[in-house]
Amino acid sequence: MATTYLNRTLTAGNRKTFTYSLWLKRSKLAANMSVFSAARGDVLFRFGTSDDLQFRDINNSTFNLSTNNVFRDVSAFYHFVIAVDTTQATASNRIKLYVNGTQQTSDFGTETYPSQNLDTDQNNNGDTMYVGARTDSGGSLVTSQILDGYISQFIFADGTAYDASTFGSTNANGVWVPNTSPSVTYGTNGFKLDFVGTGATANSSGFGADTSGNDNHFTSNSLGTNPSVKDTPHNVFATLQETNAYASPVIGQGGLEFDSNSSGGSALPSTMAVSSGKWYAEFKVTAGGTMAMGVSDIGSESFRTGSTGNNAINYVYGGQIMRNGSNVQTSLATFTTNDIIGIALNMDTTSGNVSFTKNGVAVGSAQDFTSKPNFAGFYVQTHTSGGSQKGQFNFGQPVFTIASGNADANGHGNFEYSVYTTINDPSAYFQTALYNGNNSTNVITNTGNSNLQPDWLWLKERSSTSSHHVFDTSRGVGGSGKAIFPDLNSAEGADTALTSVNTDGFTLASTNGFNQSGQTNVCWQWKANGGTTSSNSDGSITSSLQANTTAGFSIVTYTGTGSNATIGHGLGVTPDAVFIKRRDGGNDWILYHKGLTSATYYLSLNDDGVEASASNVFNSTAPTSSVFSVGSSAATNASGGTYIAYVFSSIQGYSKFDSYTGNGSTDGPFIYTGFKPAFVMVKRRNTANHWHMLDDQRDIDNPTQKHILADLNNAEASNTWMDFVSNGFKLRTTLVGVNSNTEKYVYYAFASNPFVSSAGAPTTAR
Repeated sequence: MATTYLNRTLTAGNRKTFTYSLWLKRSKLAANMSVFSAARGDVLFRFGTSDDLQFRDINNSTFNLSTNNVFRDVSAFYHFVIAVDTTQATASNRIKLYVNGTQQTSDFGTETYPSQNLDTDQNNNGDTMYVGARTDSGGSLVTSQILDGYISQFIFADGTAYDASTFGSTNANGVWVPNTSPSVTYGTNGFKLDFVGTGATANSSGFGADTSGNDNHFTSNSLGTNPSVKDTPHNVFATLQETNAYASPVIGQGGLEFDSNSSGGSALPSTMAVSSGKWYAEFKVTAGGTMAMGVSDIGSESFRTGSTGNNAINYVYGGQIMRNGSNVQTSLATFTTNDIIGIALNMDTTSGNVSFTKNGVAVGSAQDFTSKPNFAGFYVQTHTSGGSQKGQFNFGQPVFTIASGNADANGHGNFEYSVYTTINDPSAYFQTALYNGNNSTNVITNTGNSNLQPDWLWLKERSSTSSHHVFDTSRGVGGSGKAIFPDLNSAEGADTALTSVNTDGFTLASTNGFNQSGQTNVCWQWKANGGTTSSNSDGSITSSLQANTTAGFSIVTYTGTGSNATIGHGLGVTPDAVFIKRRDGGNDWILYHKGLTSATYYLSLNDDGVEASASNVFNSTAPTSSVFSVGSSAATNASGGTYIAYVFSSIQGYSKFDSYTGNGSTDGPFIYTGFKPAFVMVKRRNTANHWHMLDDQRDIDNPTQKHILADLNNAEASNTWMDFVSNGFKLRTTLVGVNSNTEKYVYYAFASNPFVSSAGAPTTAR
């Protein structure tokens, strides 16, 4: 449980007009958590038990804003701005709430604004303001609602209502980031809390020091060992991830403390996972000790099993190192309460390896993974029941006392944590466009951070029944355009409805299919090579392709031979997913996905069927870094048949194609991607069900629930729930199409923002 909070006594200030701005990273969900308050709860900003956001007068009910949107990301910082001006004539202008730069103007579950010219109880002379806590109407601290999380750059402006642009801006990668020196008139009670221990004047020191120059310092209460940490919006550190826990352990100390909660076999991974580099973390055992800690393949589900599982290496309390659940070294040093276990991960070797220390002394020898993980992350788990087992992780910002204080050259606490991606701005390669049909010439302009001239366009009418339409620049648009239909097995047909692709979007002609007047539509767009194709002879069949190796996407056309063959894809790395459609025949769409049982299996995009086995589809051969294989099936390689293939490889921080196992719970599995998704498509693998397509434009806030079915022409529906968070997505439904217990699912995901860019800019939570 969190115990740290700040408070100060207010003097008389402006009670009608003021602004709060703060950055906050949550570490505990599904609980009332007070962010700040004043006057015994007459002014209160908090998260509710449903993870909604509430700004309210809890005692007098003079105002109350509660969002339907939920805020369940524990991996990155949110930026909140509340601008109050009760002098405004329009009620909704008297309180404005901004999240990551965007004003929340609708979808409030409760929406009560103060009366015009109301004197709120903020800045009431003699009242107490709290940061991270609140009191009840009798003035007693509500200990159960003390904030568990991180606050950075908390600014209060007394007398002025500012919008979010004063405190933050969108950087070149499309990420909302802080203004380090915002221009603010602070007023009488105004302050700036940077939590650095030193203020702007000589008499200001301590954790609650006001750095604005106003000397409005706060008193600190129940400070832990390290109340001020390096985890900031500019420099995000790993924590333990509550949304991906096994067996409901308790998380505390800002997401760095693990408590098994007396349950056997509980487990927790870190929020960050890496594919390269050398990394180090420490884990201090504080109670019990019958546990293990190490590194797991975060891209798999090994840490959710309650045992060491697959593709994991850990150090076990009994004195052994285990790999994939089996002992590889025994009779080593045991550990117990107060021991500090060092975990070193090296992802720069061929296989990747992990080594351990106990209190600075090496334990055993480095162990290679059986297969190198795509994403490896630190984790802890308990092995037996028998009481609470506790410990604290140090990912570079320890909550336990350390003697050495070894900062790296960049000043990142004890360790350096930068996760690199080659694509800082995913909108340069993928975007979702929403538009209204007009049954006439319709120019659609993309609105992402970067202009996008698309090469693959997938269009669907949202508001009524209509087939999906797919176009690409390899087969041509405009007068030579041809459409194919993901929900049908029919051959491609001439279609001039897509007039052109533009440098920043596309243009439609009159059509009732996806440009009907009065109807709403969506278009998902991917960039290949700008429509420029080249001949590729890597395989036994010469292909024509346009490849985008940066984004891991190529469009391939070829003519079949009727016998086993290989086809070059131009990506230079092994593809994870391949879509194939025969253009000149009525054959099913055939999909390869690395998450299927083997390369003998495939899925059909145009139906809801299970994975099927056929050796003649892909010749039972997985793709390589240069080619994908086809057999003699008419759907993939009929003699003289013409084909189109859309080929994808996962790119760290931008795209991922993998699988997960459902649990049939509203507390569903968390799927680590290493980015905040912009688009996710899910298919149940072992039992018939539809292809579910979700994106962050039709649902800009969580829960993400508006879905389109790729295999049907149905209008959009709203009953598939998941959360898009800064490092992946979390299932929040029992719907069998996406989360049936023990069922396997494959998914295709593309990024809105990388979790941490190559420039070190973190994704903001939303």
